Amino acid sequence: MEYLDLKKGVDSMVKKSKAKSVRKHAPEQGYVPGKKFSFMKTAKPEVWFMVVDGSSAGSIYELAQRLEHMADDVFYHHVNDSRNDFGNWIKDVFKESELAERVFNARSRDKVQLELVKHMFKETMG
Repeated sequence: MEYLDLKKGVDSMVKKSKAKSVRKHAPEQGYVPGKKFSFMKTAKPEVWFMVVDGSSAGSIYELAQRLEHMADDVFYHHVNDSRNDFGNWIKDVFKESELAERVFNARSRDKVQLELVKHMFKETMG
């Protein structure tokens, strides 16, 4: 339940940041209309995360979306006792070492999703 509430909040903030109109009233705590969030930054296509099922992600936000519908066997191909491809990608491509460390420690799809959404929510709320 916590994950879905955070995800809805992040999705709402992303939509608001893409809105062309400027809000006339006081912004929500920490929220700045039109702000560009680092988790929305798209990597160069040559360093996109290539999922074993053929899909890809070019940003942390897209990775969180892919995880939403990723099969368990696909997830565990990328995260197992010998590797964590998601954590490595976040560290190497986006230089987000703190987030990468939390993702390295999250050994299930739900926990990885939660760490990504918490990161995005924290950034949107300041």
